[in-house]
Amino acid sequence: MNFIIYAPNYDPNSGGYSALHYLSEALHNQGIDRVYITTHITNPLWYATPLENILNLDSKVDGSYSLLKSMIWLRTWIKIPTIIRKITRKIRKSYPNFVWKFLDIEKTVVIYAENEPGNPLQAKHIARWIMMNPILNNGNPSYGPDEHIFLYHEFFNIQDKYQAQIKGVLTSIDMNYHLRTFTNHHLPDRQGGAYLIKKGRGKPLNAHGSEFTCLDDILPTLNDVEKAKLFNQLKTFISYDAVTFVAIQAALCGCEVVMIPDDSGDFTKDKLIGTNRYYGVAYGLEDLPWARETQHLLFDSLQELNQKNLQTIKNFQTYWKNFF
Repeated sequence: MNFIIYAPNYDPNSGGYSALHYLSEALHNQGIDRVYITTHITNPLWYATPLENILNLDSKVDGSYSLLKSMIWLRTWIKIPTIIRKITRKIRKSYPNFVWKFLDIEKTVVIYAENEPGNPLQAKHIARWIMMNPILNNGNPSYGPDEHIFLYHEFFNIQDKYQAQIKGVLTSIDMNYHLRTFTNHHLPDRQGGAYLIKKGRGKPLNAHGSEFTCLDDILPTLNDVEKAKLFNQLKTFISYDAVTFVAIQAALCGCEVVMIPDDSGDFTKDKLIGTNRYYGVAYGLEDLPWARETQHLLFDSLQELNQKNLQTIKNFQTYWKNFF
């Protein structure tokens, strides 16, 4: 089997991008060597083979192949970001013209995220990964009848017409890394508060005090060690984004964490508590006593969750093994 993960450049501040990239590492850890990812900008900590690397396996294809190799070589020497982006777009656009000369289309699975339109690689076997409620076409995505749909978490919804195509759950996160990096230093002088908006834009931003610091523009400038240091200094962290893992990172570092649920839809308080409740996280300010009382249970619960997540990856591999 071959797996191709259709992914943007790695971005540590994007949970979805990180999940796509970590899936390459996770599949490799299950003994799958032929896993490719459609970008050359990856996380050096994780296994990743850029799809364009297969070009080096054979130099006798045709003229367009030689041109493509030249563009890849040229990109390594150019320092102007806009030109690099243009070259990268041309490389990605050319993928269908050469990929299937090197890989067997009959035994290759291409993994697309929920908001990737269409089938850019012209693949025969598609795993559509629902990592967030789709926003394509105002929430009305158009997926092919032969696509195999996997949900990042059971609480993510997909339209009724696609229910029969759901093949299971697939959860990909480097939990061991998070548990090592985001730890409580038990500092005695925590003070102040901060808040995060991200996907919470549009809801009333009235749960934080006027002295709280907005982290939307700050967190992207920090590495994970610096983020952990920041969370160890804060007393309170409020997230208006109801589904960000940043809230869990803050709770691991000992913050009082309040996640503000949505008023309607899939991420209301009742639905979050019923399907995705984390120890140490309050779902609304009134839930803070429960969060304080259960914070010490968070670490062990995440270790257990990690085992469940790894099992979904094994199940994904088994599904395709049986399929072929």
